[in-house]
Amino acid sequence: MPAGAGREPLDLTLRLRHAAVDLHAVAAAIARGSRAPMTRREFAARFGAAAADIEAVVAWARRAGVAVVQVDRTRRSVHVRAAAGRLARIFRVARVRYRRDGEVWDGYDGTISVPRALAASVTGVTGFDRQPGHAARPLAATGSPARSVSFTPQGIARHYGFPRRADGSGQTIGVIALGGAVLRSDIAAFFEEMRLPRPQVTVVGVAGRAGGHAPSGEVTGDVQTAGGLAPGARIVVYMAPNTERGFLEAVSHAVHDRRRAPSVISISWGRNEMHWVRRTLRHFDDVLAEAAALGISVCCSSGDTGALADRFDRRPRVCFPASSRYVIACGGTSLARRHGLPVRERPWANRLGASGGGTSAVFPRPAWQQGVATGGVARRRRVPDVAANADPDSGYRVCFEGRWVVGAGTSASAPVWAGLLARVNQMRGTPAGLVTPLLYRRYRALVAGGAIRPIADRPGAGAPARWSVHTGLGVPGGARLASALARPV
Repeated sequence: MPAGAGREPLDLTLRLRHAAVDLHAVAAAIARGSRAPMTRREFAARFGAAAADIEAVVAWARRAGVAVVQVDRTRRSVHVRAAAGRLARIFRVARVRYRRDGEVWDGYDGTISVPRALAASVTGVTGFDRQPGHAARPLAATGSPARSVSFTPQGIARHYGFPRRADGSGQTIGVIALGGAVLRSDIAAFFEEMRLPRPQVTVVGVAGRAGGHAPSGEVTGDVQTAGGLAPGARIVVYMAPNTERGFLEAVSHAVHDRRRAPSVISISWGRNEMHWVRRTLRHFDDVLAEAAALGISVCCSSGDTGALADRFDRRPRVCFPASSRYVIACGGTSLARRHGLPVRERPWANRLGASGGGTSAVFPRPAWQQGVATGGVARRRRVPDVAANADPDSGYRVCFEGRWVVGAGTSASAPVWAGLLARVNQMRGTPAGLVTPLLYRRYRALVAGGAIRPIADRPGAGAPARWSVHTGLGVPGGARLASALARPV
């Protein structure tokens, strides 16, 4: 490290233990439909950090000369700040400066060791690794404006038969944004051109990120797709640094945002689950379980490189957070549109990418995925659960920096499902929450009623019997699926 490098301030988040009650058991019961989602007040009382644990951390910080920036009992987190070198010594790691592909960032070497005074209270620490994109990568790029086939929100809504009597009114969709911003002028131009009412878009800065940064095609496409498909909903963009801590903090803030209370969260970011620090991955999965407990639907992109989660690991892998049991993992399809003929839909796999899918190496098979595969892999979580259009050759119109381009990837299929679920929540009058158990449990009836449409793995092949590694259970039959989900169960 350069001389004096340890003097700059560093922010860390200390994650505290939750109550003795098993959060995951409660989330599973809610997913089965055997109990109703928790209210935010009930959740805070049952799973919030113990006062004694908070007091122990604050007392330790005072003795150690570490500033306490923020305490959040509900999220069980304490945000601290001190000189980077001092924090590295306290947690017994070596700070390292990395360089790759023209980027420079500070990270660490070794295993984070929690001081003895905190061992009973603190279950994890994030913030030492500040690699750009370390914990999350956009899973789709903005395509070329020259592509001849692209879809408007109205076109996608027609193709998937979205319910016309709902537009997401009264709902809030949370959009996770890492390392980029969205231009208000692009939002205004998009909805004016689409002749749709412009939704209210609010930006919330998380972990030191509060706007004023370069616009991101990823974030812009997410906002325009979700907002175009649910124009009555409010859109809240949770903007955080594109780091491990930033990603986790953005999702945690969205889940526990009492003021805006999103009922649906769209995440178009992810990373090979084997490249996560295992303890951080478990903490992130806890946050997603908290979303399920609160009745929040979390839609995640499954990835754009088929069976390979990224270009650094050539072994078949899946991406997290799509591999969590508490999210709706969204894969991708390709739409072939010919003049005068119906749109043909097939799994997305071509020169531009492929729908991410496969078997988790970390998470066990949820009870509701029984029977989706045979053999040893059946004991693990399978990805994706569902799908929607994702091919850049049949992508989505996006206004970015004043230009009309085409965006795609499974980072587009996630906001498609988010927009649909916002309409479902409006029709229900209560959040649908984690819908995947119901989709698997009632799969045959949903297919028979046109609420789910399976996608054949290849042209001329029959529809998969239950689940496909490319497209999961299939794509939505919007209005019919909405009607099936609109009845609280």
